[in-house]
Amino acid sequence: LAAAVGGLLWLAPLAEWRSLLRDTGALLPVVALAALIPDMADLVQPLWHLQAITTVTFAAVVQLLDLVSDGTYADPASYVIGVRAFVVVVSQQCSGVEGFALVTVFCALYAFLFRDTIRPLRLLLVVWPVALALSWVLNIVRIAALILIGAHVSPDLAVNGFHSYAGWMFFTLLALGILYAVQAIAWFHRDGPARSADGPALRDDPVAVQILPFVAFMVGSVLAGALAVHPDLAYPVKVAAMGAAVLVFLPAYRRLPWSVDPVAVAVGLAVGAGWLWLDPGDPAAPALSAGLAAVPAALLAGWIALRVIGTVVLVPLIEEMFFRGYVLTRIDRGGLMLRIVAIAVSSALFAALHGRWIEAGLAGVAFALVMLRRGRVTDAVVSHAAANAVVALGAALAGDWTRI
Repeated sequence: LAAAVGGLLWLAPLAEWRSLLRDTGALLPVVALAALIPDMADLVQPLWHLQAITTVTFAAVVQLLDLVSDGTYADPASYVIGVRAFVVVVSQQCSGVEGFALVTVFCALYAFLFRDTIRPLRLLLVVWPVALALSWVLNIVRIAALILIGAHVSPDLAVNGFHSYAGWMFFTLLALGILYAVQAIAWFHRDGPARSADGPALRDDPVAVQILPFVAFMVGSVLAGALAVHPDLAYPVKVAAMGAAVLVFLPAYRRLPWSVDPVAVAVGLAVGAGWLWLDPGDPAAPALSAGLAAVPAALLAGWIALRVIGTVVLVPLIEEMFFRGYVLTRIDRGGLMLRIVAIAVSSALFAALHGRWIEAGLAGVAFALVMLRRGRVTDAVVSHAAANAVVALGAALAGDWTRI
């Protein structure tokens, strides 16, 4: 805690942080509530041992499995359920009751953040119970799907792929569904629909242009992880999600000031070279290599093509629009200290997404400086694309596509 406080005060003096909190208003309570999610999840886990919940849940899973398969086995007393030779034990952490905590916090945050435009009481009395019920239903589907994948497709995929990602995938889809429903139904709003008739269409909304493709990218990533033991084996799924989102907002991207800045390109080439030079090797690379080795040549060629398109074209556009176009500019509201904070925060989030924190953090700083040089997020996109092109070229020359 002392190190964190010291680091924040090193980035900016206390007066600047107070100013930032005043400007952002809800930031502090939102962060505080989000920090309580793990504790809330721990508090609700004992619900799984309530006989009524386990009995109804197991019975629902058995009925669902019986509809599409045979040989179902279930023992609610020991939390064991399976089909044929594939049998699992449902633990507290995997029972789905944590979803109740996630849904509760999400609905509370939504009601708080948009309290000026929506009716929080109606949201909590109507949307929250429905969301809890849907979370329970989705958990039943998740357990049944995991067992069916393990029994009929691949135990390894069920345990190491679908099991790890399906919960977050279903929660993400549920959260997006809640957002859509509340925004679309006027009864939840104080003054009719959320967007006035003369407001911008979604595909022309500058904030949507910056955020929604990144949301699609993250959802595609979770879905890819659920479909393959190594998420990158299902990289075409991510490309499909990213490509669809980019196509929706393509007219807005075309209106941006595009030009090839030699400085941006040079910085990108340096970042790409440094990324390859400092590559420590991915511990999961052998799994990806083994998976790619089993893919037929024609499909492998298609995978490589989509991998390069996603890495060099789609990812730089989507990530830069979010990290530099949205996060950085939302924090950078004038003054040297806030600009330093904006660069640090956007680069730290960028690093957290990429795993290699130091290299990715430095790359994020480089792309931020490229953007700020001329005030164009497109310069950051070009720089990022140049960096990723170097990485893709290095992978091609080495014949090792796990390096991308």
